[in-house]
Amino acid sequence: MSETTQHPHDHHPEEQRPEEHRHHPEEHVHRVRRTWSPAQVVAGLIGLGLIVLGGVALVRIGFTDLTATATVGWYAHTGILAIIELALGALFLLAAANALDARSSSISLGVLMVAMGLIAVIEPEGTSAYLGDARRVGFTFLVIGVVAALSGLAAPTITTDRDVHHS
Repeated sequence: MSETTQHPHDHHPEEQRPEEHRHHPEEHVHRVRRTWSPAQVVAGLIGLGLIVLGGVALVRIGFTDLTATATVGWYAHTGILAIIELALGALFLLAAANALDARSSSISLGVLMVAMGLIAVIEPEGTSAYLGDARRVGFTFLVIGVVAALSGLAAPTITTDRDVHHS
């Protein structure tokens, strides 16, 4: 009868791994990477809010006279403003779908809204025919624009990796 002796340095790595870490030949492992940013949530909420404001205003006004006004929320809207809000809302919602897009688009759209807000606040008489209550619209766009731009600048991009095991 022969006995085999194991030298202390002879070890089998498979034997030292816990059962859950062993790789079985029929098992497939792939890594799932998820990237997200709080800027996506901010962009989504801004988009949703703008679409609701613009949509309700457009339903109340209709398409026959785009300079007619209807009060929605805290200011009077024209049909033109409602269409602008719908378009901006759609762009924010599209940006919210991807972490990197949310950050860069929030900065760009935020700066655009700040510019539009400043124009409305500086020249309310010249923009009221097209925007409704131009001063309130301007201040609202300023606030939304600053929030959007800051969220794009300050929000981190978070990446997580996870291994998925398939049999």
